[in-house]
Amino acid sequence: VAATMVPKSLFLFMICIGNMCKAICGVASGACGGSINLHWAKGSDISDINAKSGAQNTLVGGLGLVSAALFARSISSASQVVLWSLYSSLTALHIYANVQCMKSVAFEYLSTARINMIA
Repeated sequence: VAATMVPKSLFLFMICIGNMCKAICGVASGACGGSINLHWAKGSDISDINAKSGAQNTLVGGLGLVSAALFARSISSASQVVLWSLYSSLTALHIYANVQCMKSVAFEYLSTARINMIA
């Protein structure tokens, strides 16, 4: 969204920054994934849980890609106010859903950051 507001000479730079942020988010997600899979593997095979999780991530990623393309096409002519409103509300919804998900998972151990998030 922000890349459309800068001069064309900075467009590539903004896209690169956005992809770097996306990669950082992916690393954080992958780091949490192991602990979450251990939570779901209580009394069962962790390799089976990891395989199912990988298949689910592949399917959800594909559906997300198609949905994002359709969504981007449908709002391609929207004003900046509408774009920023949609971006802000969808980001807030995403963060809220992640916090609720993390509250529902019971870990064997808690770091200080996790205790602060749950409390």
